[in-house]
Amino acid sequence: MRSSRQSAEFAISRARDGDERAGQAVRDFARGLASGLIPVVNPLDPEMVVIGGSLSSAGDLLVDPIQELLDEYCLYPPKVTASGLGSECIMLGAVRLALNHADRLLFTPPA
Repeated sequence: MRSSRQSAEFAISRARDGDERAGQAVRDFARGLASGLIPVVNPLDPEMVVIGGSLSSAGDLLVDPIQELLDEYCLYPPKVTASGLGSECIMLGAVRLALNHADRLLFTPPA
C-alpha cells in the first residue's frame, strides 16, 4: 500500500506523462487546496502564496489551478508560486532561524 506522499508523487508523475485521469485528480486536489486557502488569504491579504515541501515538485500542475480559484474568489488575489527548495524547506528554515538567533546573541551589543 502506498503512503499519501507516494500516491501524490505517482499521480503527479502520471499527470505529467499525459494521463488524463491523473491530471484531473491533481487539478481536483489543487482546487480543494485553494478552497482551503481562500478563508486565510482574504483576511490576511498576502502578496504571495508559496506552495512548499513535497507539493512544490508538482509546480504548474498545482500553481495554475490554485491561482485561477484565488483570482476568482479573493478580493486581492496573491501571486501563487512553487518553492524551489522542495522538501528541504522546513530544515532550511530551521537552520536560518538558528543562525539569525546566533547572530543576534553574538553580534548585537548589550543594551
